[in-house]
Amino acid sequence: MVRKEIWAHLLAYNLTRTLMWDAAEHRHVAPLRLSFKGAIQETMALWPFSSSAARQRDLTAFYDALLRAIATHKLPYRPNRYEPRVRKRRSKSYHLMTKPRHELKKGLLAANP
Repeated sequence: MVRKEIWAHLLAYNLTRTLMWDAAEHRHVAPLRLSFKGAIQETMALWPFSSSAARQRDLTAFYDALLRAIATHKLPYRPNRYEPRVRKRRSKSYHLMTKPRHELKKGLLAANP
């Protein structure tokens, strides 16, 4: 069953990429500029309408609408973009809160009159 699930995910991935490629060709956009997540969202949003489009002419119109919707999710052009793999935040040197906040505030007010 795990193998079947992996194959199903690979099939869905390849079908989504094929849809993205077709959308890019029809709308004259670079295929790598389209959003994968946007393509999945549009496919899932329009999927219920695919069963109602029974005739061939309706399926063609549905496919064109799907490609148009996928092509609207363009990624911004970001040349030379890379992110260094470092930790941004360092651990703080403060103590942990071991008492309720109101008790800590009373202690601070008593220490600093």
